[in-house]
Amino acid sequence: MQEFFQIGIITGAHGVKGEVNVFPTTRDPARFKRLNEVLVSEHELSSEHFDLNGMKKLRIRSARIRDKDVLLMFEDHVSKKDALELKGRFLVVSREDAIELSKDEYFIADIIGCKVYDNEIGLLGEITDVIQTGSNDVYVINGKDHGEVLVPAIENVIQNVDIVTGRIDVELPEGLLNE
Repeated sequence: MQEFFQIGIITGAHGVKGEVNVFPTTRDPARFKRLNEVLVSEHELSSEHFDLNGMKKLRIRSARIRDKDVLLMFEDHVSKKDALELKGRFLVVSREDAIELSKDEYFIADIIGCKVYDNEIGLLGEITDVIQTGSNDVYVINGKDHGEVLVPAIENVIQNVDIVTGRIDVELPEGLLNE
C-alpha cells in the first residue's frame, strides 16, 4: 500500500509576504486548515523521479480557501521570492496525515494496480486509472482478453473490494463488454 499521497500543487506566489497559491488534488481542500506540515517534492508522486529523500518538510503557518484554490503560508517563507521558489512543487502527506475515509471509500492510489474479477468471466485485468466524473468514479481496467474496459464504481457493479489482497470483484452490467 502506498504510504504517501499527493494533495496539491503549488501554482505560484500570492502577494508579497511568502503566501503560495495551491491547486488542491484532494477532494477536501479544507483539509489544509487541519494540517501542521506537508512534504514538498519537485516530482509528482507517480513519477519515476519521486524520491522521499528529496522532499523537504515545511510547517504550515496559515491556510485559507479562496474559490477552488488554497492559500498557504509556511514558516520561514516570508517573501515573494521564497514563494516563487516553490512554484511547480507537489505537496505530499503521509498516510497517517491523510483524510479519514468512510466505509466503502478507498484512496485512488490503493485502487490502482488491483486485479478485477467478474463473477462469470473471471479475470478482466488490472486497474490502471480512475476517472473521477463527479457522480461516480470509473475504473479503467486493462487486460489481455478484453482490452480496456471502463467499469462504473457503483454499488450494484462493485461487489467486493479487498485492498490488502489487491482484488476487486464485480458484476458487469449486460452489454458492457463488446464480445
